[in-house]
Amino acid sequence: MSSDLNTKVTPIAPSDLTLSTTQEIDEAYARLSKTFASGVTRPLAYRRAQLLQLARMLQDNHTAFEDALLADLNKPRMETTVAEVAHLVTSALNA
Repeated sequence: MSSDLNTKVTPIAPSDLTLSTTQEIDEAYARLSKTFASGVTRPLAYRRAQLLQLARMLQDNHTAFEDALLADLNKPRMETTVAEVAHLVTSALNA
């Protein structure tokens, strides 16, 4: 994972956040439950592909995760890389 990515997290003011309504949450839950019940997520190959995509997303955006954890939790970048991102990437790839 190179650190030359120019991804930065832009802080969002609480007044700019849009909260989901109960109806939107219920609709999302129903949609996800229907997908799960269909069995599409059951095959091992599907789940491994999803984990591979998760690992790629983490690798491609690791600087954004570092920025966010530094801004939100004051977590040092190296700690984020070692304890969070690298651990998750390794776990996803070895699942």
